[in-house]
Amino acid sequence: MKLPEEKQAALKYIEQYNNAVITCLKQNDIQALQETYEIRNLLIVDFFKCFSQELDVSDMEFFQGVEALDESVATSMKILKAEVAVEFGTRKKFKSGIGMYKKIANKNYEK
Repeated sequence: MKLPEEKQAALKYIEQYNNAVITCLKQNDIQALQETYEIRNLLIVDFFKCFSQELDVSDMEFFQGVEALDESVATSMKILKAEVAVEFGTRKKFKSGIGMYKKIANKNYEK
């Protein structure tokens, strides 16, 4: 990905990726979220390489918003991780129960 050469256009480009991160999070599309997040982070690094001499207060505010977004993404990912762990535990219990039922059914069939 290459940033636009004009600073405001570059910020808009990063903002589009921020919006894409939010969309991926809402859709629980973890793989797309990871890819989009990585690209966005690379764009931010490139932005600071290209425009570090031109930064102003509005840029600081923009990146404070990015930081807030990152914090909310991290919180959402922790919640999603906990939900997946609970779901996995439930499925494991169901699988164990079905396995026990099959053993009992096979023993009764053999008699």
